[in-house]
Amino acid sequence: MFDKNYRKATWVVFIWTFFFMWAGIDALNMYSNVIISKMNEPRIKAGKSVFISAEVGSVLIGATQWIGSILAYFTVYNFGRVTLLVWGHLAMGLLWGGIGFCTM
Repeated sequence: MFDKNYRKATWVVFIWTFFFMWAGIDALNMYSNVIISKMNEPRIKAGKSVFISAEVGSVLIGATQWIGSILAYFTVYNFGRVTLLVWGHLAMGLLWGGIGFCTM
């Protein structure tokens, strides 16, 4: 890891992981019970049944992430990492630009 041959790869992975943490997936994982409970509060106050409980919602989030990781493996295997990174970031930038344009 600290060898001169691996220095560039180590920094790339470190920076990549840092920005994944800033993307907010950890906040969703840690606070999923609270988020789903807050989403249900208006329905509970109105006397309606809860659409989905916090526990079931957390399990569904975990299952969705598990299925997504399996799909990601096959996608990376077929298209390659660089291709997905370039096109994925380009698509994400265009979508964020579209969201910004539509909310002006």
